[in-house]
Amino acid sequence: MPICRVCREEEAQLSYEHVPPRAAFNEDPTMVHGLDDWLARNEDGAMPGGRIEQRGAGGHTLCEHCNNNTGSWYGAELARAAAAAARILLDAPLREFDQLTEHRWAEVGFRQTETGPHPLRLVKQIVTMMLATSQEALSLDHPDLGEFVLDRRRTGLSDRYRFYLSLFAGPRARSTGVARAIDFERGRDDTLVEVAWPPYAYVMTIDSEPEAIDTVDITSCVDVRYDQRADMQLSLLIGFGHTPYPADYRTTAMIERDRARNEAAANG
Repeated sequence: MPICRVCREEEAQLSYEHVPPRAAFNEDPTMVHGLDDWLARNEDGAMPGGRIEQRGAGGHTLCEHCNNNTGSWYGAELARAAAAAARILLDAPLREFDQLTEHRWAEVGFRQTETGPHPLRLVKQIVTMMLATSQEALSLDHPDLGEFVLDRRRTGLSDRYRFYLSLFAGPRARSTGVARAIDFERGRDDTLVEVAWPPYAYVMTIDSEPEAIDTVDITSCVDVRYDQRADMQLSLLIGFGHTPYPADYRTTAMIERDRARNEAAANG
């Protein structure tokens, strides 16, 4: 039976939750593909199948009450942050960066104005997106996430969860639900949820050690009051979305380098 991913109400009348919010560059029809489509792509990268989401990316995962509340409480905060990040990416030489075998970073500063930034609202919108795009088990097994979202003035969250933010240039967007990300070079195996939609990639790890993602950790935002504004100085990875793999922000040059290494190792 369907449940609301935030309040966990059973047999809820579910409404369409945009992920990310429509105001964060998610208001146009989008083509959605699964992993099988990506694996069946041709030499030019074109994928078969897929379905069109006419209203933008998202799904019927939140009840109308939770949808309306989270949108009015938190959505504008993420939309403002997305507008600032989009301007940064527009000015960046992304084609040049995509041909490098090392990542580039951007130093981003958000200064206080009458409208923000409100760090707690930002991270609560991120939690909402993680719940909305994941299997029901995430909501049921981690009820503290939904309760954190439902009480807009609640601060603090278990240290089981950590949050990361990076700039994300696409070209493909990605949402993973609860997934494992294995990094052989760093010797890491992390459980995470990711929503990667330009201009940002958002990651929540579960029961992982710090520094799971090689970008800024914004977990401290959970301890800021709802109405409190704060300056934010962030060192953000500039990542790309060329694969469906969780938290894979490699450039084209990195992917080609790794493919060559793997082929050489396989050939002895």
